[in-house]
Amino acid sequence: LPFHIQWQDLKDLFRTSGGTILRVDVALGQDGRSRGFGTVAFATEADAERARVLFDGSEFSGRILIVHFDKLTN
Repeated sequence: LPFHIQWQDLKDLFRTSGGTILRVDVALGQDGRSRGFGTVAFATEADAERARVLFDGSEFSGRILIVHFDKLTN
């Protein structure tokens, strides 16, 4: 993610995928700036997959997005 992006910006972008968003986070460093990555939780796996297909490899504010599913741990 671009380093100036806030969680609201990420939510606005992913909202355009049409899925129901449950939560959005942007990882912040100790200085309060974005660390360049974040997470978006969707209501359904189908919503998440649609967003992944739509945004993976796309450009957002000058940076190419890499979108993938988080790894789940037991």
